[in-house]
Amino acid sequence: MKTVSACILLGPDEPLFQKCLKSVSIWVDEVIVINSDPEYMPRLNDKRNIKYFNRPFDDFASARNYSIGQSNSDYIFIIDSDEILERSQIKPIKYLLGQSFEVIYMKQKSKVGKHYTEVTQPRLFKNVPSIYYNRPVHNELKFGSDRMICYSDIRIMHYGYDLGLKQVKKQERTLSMLEDIKNPDTFDLYNLMTTHAGMKNWEEAIETGLQVLSSFKLEKPRGLDHVELMTLNTLATAYLKERQDPYAAAQWCIQLLEKDPNYLDGLYTYAWCFFLTSQFDGCIEILNTFDYIQAQTLKNPDNYSNMVINKLYTSSKELRELVQSEQKEEELEDCSV
Repeated sequence: MKTVSACILLGPDEPLFQKCLKSVSIWVDEVIVINSDPEYMPRLNDKRNIKYFNRPFDDFASARNYSIGQSNSDYIFIIDSDEILERSQIKPIKYLLGQSFEVIYMKQKSKVGKHYTEVTQPRLFKNVPSIYYNRPVHNELKFGSDRMICYSDIRIMHYGYDLGLKQVKKQERTLSMLEDIKNPDTFDLYNLMTTHAGMKNWEEAIETGLQVLSSFKLEKPRGLDHVELMTLNTLATAYLKERQDPYAAAQWCIQLLEKDPNYLDGLYTYAWCFFLTSQFDGCIEILNTFDYIQAQTLKNPDNYSNMVINKLYTSSKELRELVQSEQKEEELEDCSV
């Protein structure tokens, strides 16, 4: 039977840590907790299968690699202290462990206000030196192309984007780390752009997004097509929110949809461009396409395994109702003339 270590990075006063710990300790062989704040001592009710370490935080890749280094298990399961693995997901994990896979991708479903986003990430993998993390922020798992990989439907619930002031502090720390990177590459610039966008620093997001696209023109990195699409959508969103220019935003959407006409976030942003320019019939037409593609994507999520899709669970109902309201007002104005 393959053994598993769950590795958790713990920040100061993480409110979900106990739930996170409980969700993994019932099925893994050991839990490795790396605490970055020595002044914060978490409550550990059951220490039988917990290894606890205090380690000053330097960057995410180093912290994750350190946690992996404390394990003697066959496999590593990565989960953060603001995430929870629901009990229903344990059985499929054990099934996949019984197969020959070396890297298993899972879906991180994040709660953001009333909505959810979803992205696929490698979370369960063989404990060997040739599989490790790099990049200080938004770290990525490095492994050879010859590894046996599985893209699973297993979901990890993430609540770190829904913690108010705590989330602001996380964003500020992330921004500082990204700005300190010397000679940032395309992916570093992309992460800087998304951090600015998350903090509603829209002008900075536009500036950095343009740098990302310039980087793509010089040399298109392999495997980052999705980053180019998401950058175009971020630029469109920033032009809508900061510069209030739906015509310019629409041009970014057109570039995006020429590359991938099925990207949900781009379709939704494009629909808003039509709404804000009072092209209501066009808006409804795009929303009809959005609804169809959304249904197809939910049926076949592996088609977008590397893509962050913020609108995967977003209903078009709200925007449709706004269109209907505006159309009724137009009809009333026509009748009064």
